[in-house]
Amino acid sequence: MFAQLARPERQTALVLAAERGYWCEALLHHSDADLPPDPRSLSLLPDPMSAIRLLRLQLRQNAPFGLDINELARAAAWLEDGWVHAIGALARNEPCGFRVKLPQGEYLEWVIRPVNVYVATPTESPQQHPTARRELRR
Repeated sequence: MFAQLARPERQTALVLAAERGYWCEALLHHSDADLPPDPRSLSLLPDPMSAIRLLRLQLRQNAPFGLDINELARAAAWLEDGWVHAIGALARNEPCGFRVKLPQGEYLEWVIRPVNVYVATPTESPQQHPTARRELRR
């Protein structure tokens, strides 16, 4: 015979809660303006320091390769203390980022945007409590 599927004793409802998150993108812009940028890294992080830490780490990993001396100096200055201004922008709920020009005419750009993240949390449905229903009917 067929086995009966177990029915859940409780039904759950989903409650949406908004939380602040930080959307981080690393994009490669081609020298041909007609092409869309290629995403190199896409991340959603919970706080501004984590987002800035990721940007700084990726910049350190990518900056030494193929940058001329002026772009390398600009990247080093941003890594030294320029990122502090980026934290201020994120605290004001504004996007921030950094861009370096590659020798082939391409740009490597990092952008961090504050976003609302909606988290669905399961909760017990009030319909499953007969006492709660009776109290509402009175």
